[in-house]
Amino acid sequence: LDSHLDPKIIQGLKNYGFGEGVLEFQDKSFQAILSGENTIISAPTGSGKTEAFVVPIIQKICNENYPEGVFALLIYPLRALARDQIKKIQSLIKCCKLEDKISVFSVLGNMDKGEIPRRLEAAKGKSIIIATNFDVINWQLTLVSKNKWNKLFEPAKVIAIDELHSYNSFHGANVYHLIKRMKNRMKRRDFREVQFIGSSATLHNAQKFFETICGLDPLTSEYIKSDVGREQNIHKFFIWPLKFPQRVTMEKIAKICHENQLYPKDRKKKSRQLIFSNTHNEAEFLAANLSNSKSKMRVDVHRGGLMQEDRDQTEINLQNGDIDGISCTPTLELGIDIGTVDVAISSFKTEYDTFIQRSGRAGREGKKSYTFCVFDPKDASCHYYSRNMLKYVNQIHEINI
Repeated sequence: LDSHLDPKIIQGLKNYGFGEGVLEFQDKSFQAILSGENTIISAPTGSGKTEAFVVPIIQKICNENYPEGVFALLIYPLRALARDQIKKIQSLIKCCKLEDKISVFSVLGNMDKGEIPRRLEAAKGKSIIIATNFDVINWQLTLVSKNKWNKLFEPAKVIAIDELHSYNSFHGANVYHLIKRMKNRMKRRDFREVQFIGSSATLHNAQKFFETICGLDPLTSEYIKSDVGREQNIHKFFIWPLKFPQRVTMEKIAKICHENQLYPKDRKKKSRQLIFSNTHNEAEFLAANLSNSKSKMRVDVHRGGLMQEDRDQTEINLQNGDIDGISCTPTLELGIDIGTVDVAISSFKTEYDTFIQRSGRAGREGKKSYTFCVFDPKDASCHYYSRNMLKYVNQIHEINI
């Protein structure tokens, strides 16, 4: 890494936890991004995609002698994911001993009116990395005074879009046109200086999709692909209920994993579970039934529509062992570091990659874990795929706008 990273950043990576070095795809990402190429990174869940694009952004800031103001926008599909990633990036900057030169904070919806000016004031004289989402950018472009747009978004030299596969179909079309509008507003600053970065764990047509949604010429971006992820010891089960409905089956599996403890040598150590439902109501019912059952499971709900403070506290409760599980919707599906999880139970989704994303929440650090996909006897897709499992697990995840 000596040829393209500053010694303080290399030392920071060691302090951060990369004592044995970085993966090959990460180093290739460093070099591509530092050379100014538009870059799409495709790598398995939990393999370090965030570091693959954040480290070279920090290095680019160093190379330009820490220019004051907003340098990079990191765009996430979920507010919870943006907040989670902010903590990770702040830790990396601290390990590099650059807190006095680089500031990172989020600009998200429902923020107090005075919060953004306070954060900008606190970051005065520093280079700034902002985590945000496309809803906020659209809001600033459409309804709000130019002042915030000029300060927060227009100066950015790098735009990194994480979890790229989230922007498919009509949603992807909205994002495509939003990026075009961003380009039009930035023309006076020569938009060619802006560098695009994308990342995804599951896309098979990653480069084509990235170039399409960002309005780039075909085959002009650098495509970094890795099939090497973290060590896993995950046991996957696909359950077709014969006697009980889908939700009841999920509840029974959760109880079995809780009562027949996964740690026979340490009876006091309880399993930690994530239980994914596809609707708010299902998540609420499941949590209530498990908490009121004889198994004495302690289960909280994590879903959209709840106060962010409540969701943050639920995550902390699981990490601290104050609860045994979280009944959630896709709010915990993407990238959020929830700590060590032994069991991930998921209601069936037609897209196999959704199950992969949910399974990826379990088995961190190579620890033994169990994941369950529970089919729904009332669903036609479940009937089809239960009889064609090879087609289900071998789906090619290509999405279009």
